[in-house]
Amino acid sequence: MRYPQVRVRLTVGNSDVISNAIAAHTLDIGLIESPVSLPSLQCEGCGDDELQVVCTPSHPLASYREVEARSLLPHDFVAREPGSSTREVTDDYLRACGVEPDQLKTIMELSSPEALKGVVATGLGFSIVSRASFDKERQLGTLVAVPLRPALTRTLSLVYPKERFRSQVVLSFVEFARNKLKELSA
Repeated sequence: MRYPQVRVRLTVGNSDVISNAIAAHTLDIGLIESPVSLPSLQCEGCGDDELQVVCTPSHPLASYREVEARSLLPHDFVAREPGSSTREVTDDYLRACGVEPDQLKTIMELSSPEALKGVVATGLGFSIVSRASFDKERQLGTLVAVPLRPALTRTLSLVYPKERFRSQVVLSFVEFARNKLKELSA
């Protein structure tokens, strides 16, 4: 470990929660999926993230090579909660494809990506999540990914205070995160 004296605390929340915590100085840095409008924060795009349909291997959508928005309509959908940037991006995408989000057969809304993947793994329906967020489930074979057509991508951003003076730990972590995100989106 490069910095053994540093203690890391991970907080999971939607983009608004993370941005507000950084502005309040309760977090040093965040990784978010939507731009911030708080003037005290620096937001730096660091890579792209593809959102894909996830379902169990036995789900009817699992046989698709790619899936269009209209093809999702007959199937039960497990959604992110209102206010989530994943939800907003997905809803905007659906509208751009000519599908109103309320046309989907939404059976549940969840605020945690982990809870969402757990529900989808039971076979109750499909969801749309970050490709990077279900690598473990893909390796275990509990979930499969089906790309959307056209592809649905968003930019991942590092967000941190604009202050002139930052600790070496924060600067080092920003550089580390920037490089890792570029690797992952390559």
